[in-house]
Amino acid sequence: MGKTKAKILLLTALALLLMVAPGSPQGWPPPPGPYPSGPAGPAVLPFQAVEAWIFQFTNEIRQSHGFAPLSRDETLDALARAYCEDMLRRRFFSHSTPEGIAPKDRVIAAYPGTIYRLGENIWKGFNQNLDDPPRLARFIVDGWMASPGHRDNIFGPYFTHMGLGVAVMGRDIRAVQILVDLKGKNRP
Repeated sequence: MGKTKAKILLLTALALLLMVAPGSPQGWPPPPGPYPSGPAGPAVLPFQAVEAWIFQFTNEIRQSHGFAPLSRDETLDALARAYCEDMLRRRFFSHSTPEGIAPKDRVIAAYPGTIYRLGENIWKGFNQNLDDPPRLARFIVDGWMASPGHRDNIFGPYFTHMGLGVAVMGRDIRAVQILVDLKGKNRP
């Protein structure tokens, strides 16, 4: 079996797991392994309050610049959260996993044949104040707005939906924003 087929099968299985996760407390499964063996480290905790503020701030910025607001998508949220958790647990920070699985590979497995455009913003922080979710969310969004590539994603006129994940492990924080065109209305 070729590398591409193996990736597609793995990602399809992951997407199915992400869509059906009755046993997990948050309704989201753990990110895909493998994880280094050894004693368990600190727990990875989702930070949904910050996700909600990032969603609001992103849409406020888009609308203030004449772009349509994005809809939130539960499946994209699950993918974003799983990727945050994976980056924290395996201690990497990149748009691609250590195995080379890119954002399009992760997302297309959940939406085969329906993604027309895709963008991903990621962020990492350390020792941030977790007691003020709006302030932390603003800090994350401001960081993306200061980066031309991330800003272009936020202002992508063709995007229709957004998924968000923010997770904390100890003093480390990761945020993932997935932006997609699920409808294909605005393709050039």
